[in-house]
Amino acid sequence: MIQRVIDFLTAQSIRSKSLSLSTRIFRIVLSLAILAIPTLLCGFLVNFKVVFQMWLFLLATIIPLVGGFFLIWKYQSNNHKITFLLATGLLGFVAFELSLLGMLIDQRSSNFSMTYILSNAVLIGVVTFIISTVGSFLFSMLFRVPDSKK
Repeated sequence: MIQRVIDFLTAQSIRSKSLSLSTRIFRIVLSLAILAIPTLLCGFLVNFKVVFQMWLFLLATIIPLVGGFFLIWKYQSNNHKITFLLATGLLGFVAFELSLLGMLIDQRSSNFSMTYILSNAVLIGVVTFIISTVGSFLFSMLFRVPDSKK
């Protein structure tokens, strides 16, 4: 199933290179409209502050994960041990970042000091790093792939 999705996306990216400039611009505008309509509906129905917070959380998650994994793959893909530690460290950093952002956005956290908020966010990031590292080791031990070079 995943291979079919990858093949479809690869075929679409190869096909999109031959498109004209006006068709590419139309696709970008259509994609922005697909994102803008639910955002505006949520803003008018609920509150634009909530929409801003939603997009802040989405972008604070997607940008570091996509950019970080791309940079790790590009520069460290040949060294598996460093790649593994960098990937789990990236997951811990994103957990730290999201917990800090969530506590700063929450109005109830104004009762706490900044050191308390930072120490909780660091603790969450470190625990996420440890859990993802141990979980990856356990997963790799449980589902070991036989050596195909023999």
